[in-house]
Amino acid sequence: MKNFKMLFASMAVIATMTGCAAVKDAAEPVTSQLPTLPSFDKKMNEIASANGLIEFPAIEKAKFSTNNYKGSWVNWDNVAQVEHQMSKDQVRQLIGSPHFSEGLWGVHEWNYVFNYRDANNQHQVCQFQVHFDDNMLVEAFYWSDKSCEEQAKSKSAVAPTIINNIVQQTPAAQAAELKENFKLSVDALFAFDKYAMGDMRVEGRVVLDSLVSAIKNYESKGRVGVYIIGHTDHLGDESYNLDLSKKRADTVAGYLLSKGVKPTSLTAVGAGEYLPVKQCHSGTRSQLIDCLTPNRRVEVQIYTYN
Repeated sequence: MKNFKMLFASMAVIATMTGCAAVKDAAEPVTSQLPTLPSFDKKMNEIASANGLIEFPAIEKAKFSTNNYKGSWVNWDNVAQVEHQMSKDQVRQLIGSPHFSEGLWGVHEWNYVFNYRDANNQHQVCQFQVHFDDNMLVEAFYWSDKSCEEQAKSKSAVAPTIINNIVQQTPAAQAAELKENFKLSVDALFAFDKYAMGDMRVEGRVVLDSLVSAIKNYESKGRVGVYIIGHTDHLGDESYNLDLSKKRADTVAGYLLSKGVKPTSLTAVGAGEYLPVKQCHSGTRSQLIDCLTPNRRVEVQIYTYN
């Protein structure tokens, strides 16, 4: 309690401070000083974090690992959605179960280890900590250092940007009507990790041929907008996934064009891993690939103008 007495004494000076925790030496096992205070006010938690009172467990003690890395490869958009008053089930749905042995009952703290690649494609690691109140609702969350928090903010902004760009490009903004929204499995369209026309599966061509008929039917009745949006799962590098999703969307657009769909009708967009429809964070790589199948898709939206 000594630290907290000092904290209260200096509260007038630090009441407006916010920030992230200082990371302890990864080789030194550390325990948090706050989980015994589940009803601690959220603002006081933020002040405690700014003054280095939040501590993180040693990374090598993380029980969760994927592809020989401790922790998981982060989905920034999902992390950005974690907010105060969420339940544990809601947090788990977004970012998975905690990566350490936190205990079974009455646990007020969850810890995560997130891997990512920076702008120079260098592997980086961040720790993320979530605190729950007496009702097991989120009351505070912290990053291991300021750079992690800034990375989360910058990366999480990518998904809304993609969504906004798609909305602005679609004729929905011009009083058009969405007629069809086809969701095509990438695994049925392409060989694994491929995108070129020559990599397209026979069954994928059959699906697209039926799609051509539907588009041409709408084109025969008036002006049409066809928006092709490629999606990937979160496995692998984010920038690579974004590029792969755009290449697949381009290939689908090229196939439709080769079958006589009007070029003025087609727009291809890559959304990468940022708009998942299913969350999977545990298991072997093979199990994750199977679980994440719904996320690997190409959506084809058909609009007609009024």
